[in-house]
Amino acid sequence: MNLENALFDIAREQQGYFTTKQAKRVGYASSQLTRRIESGTFIKAGRGIYRLRNYVQYLPYYPVLVPLALWSCNSREEIQGTFSHYTACRIHGLLNDFSLNSCEIMTVPAAFRVHKETPKSLDIRHADLEPSERQWKQGYYVTTVVRTLYDMIEEYALCDGEKVEGLIKNALKENLIGAPEAISLFTYYGEHIEEKS
Repeated sequence: MNLENALFDIAREQQGYFTTKQAKRVGYASSQLTRRIESGTFIKAGRGIYRLRNYVQYLPYYPVLVPLALWSCNSREEIQGTFSHYTACRIHGLLNDFSLNSCEIMTVPAAFRVHKETPKSLDIRHADLEPSERQWKQGYYVTTVVRTLYDMIEEYALCDGEKVEGLIKNALKENLIGAPEAISLFTYYGEHIEEKS
């Protein structure tokens, strides 16, 4: 397999994006990367993050999130961050009001440490998620609908309870959750409000 095809296979899973380490892993030398960046074949998207110029997106799952997800990679190039809260609500189609949050919200493991500056468009939360609480969306992880709704209850029930109730009802209406999950969420919501009052 040639270098272009090997890199394309990686980038295809990340909506056309890749990291310097991923390019080097398939065989690109630093000088080859530099030439392709200078020629415009690779477009810089962040520190050590690039996009294939000619990549055609067939499934546009918020491609702007991919560089932020790649920012959260550990030394083994494993994405550590999971989009959550309002960002996850938008991804799941539960919320269309983009003005509610000026930053994308990402949950990272409690022990997460990064040695680079956090992007200004990213608001970080710390929690250890179970594998069953997140799902892959072509280039990044997002919390499942149920986990997203629990996060919204935890963080916003006291200040915007109507919005949280609406999210649960919308998820049920759109068949993203079943009746048993909705009952559990409303029960938790009631307990959370009572406990914090």
